[in-house]
Amino acid sequence: MSSEFITQKVIRAGSTNVKVHCMGSENIHVAWKWNAQLLNESDQYMVNGRILTLQVASEDCGGVYTCHTIPFGEMLSSTTLYIAYEPDRPELSCQAKNPFILTCTWTVGRETYLPTTYQVNASYRGTPLKCFKKINNINSCFIVVKNMDLNKFVITVTAFQLARIKTQQHLDVFLER
Repeated sequence: MSSEFITQKVIRAGSTNVKVHCMGSENIHVAWKWNAQLLNESDQYMVNGRILTLQVASEDCGGVYTCHTIPFGEMLSSTTLYIAYEPDRPELSCQAKNPFILTCTWTVGRETYLPTTYQVNASYRGTPLKCFKKINNINSCFIVVKNMDLNKFVITVTAFQLARIKTQQHLDVFLER
């Protein structure tokens, strides 16, 4: 099989009428497999010649779709289908390991398969603070907190996907010394 017949496709969960094309000679009848299991037409899949149509791209539709010659079973092409999701709400936590540094980390949940960026906003009594990114951990930053008493900090992590706000986590942090 030629590498030009191996493709990858990213689609959003919930997309309808997603088409996967079988490449190769047009004069051959084909059968479709998903993750090495033979596919039959159903409410979820429709076959029209060399085109497989997924009625609705659900979470369990991701995987490797291959088309094979009938009756010999030679694979003609392969498409890996990734189902893209909106980002999960970040889980945010902050700790003060010494009286001068507040370190915040967040987890991002499952892989979205779409470019997702995270922005951290921090403030102390309404005054914006800089949250410095940690080099060795992309989901972490620290805030210098010297000269602040028993404080109330507000930290927000916002997930952006394709330049739009998708979800955010807000945390009020109280430091006691």
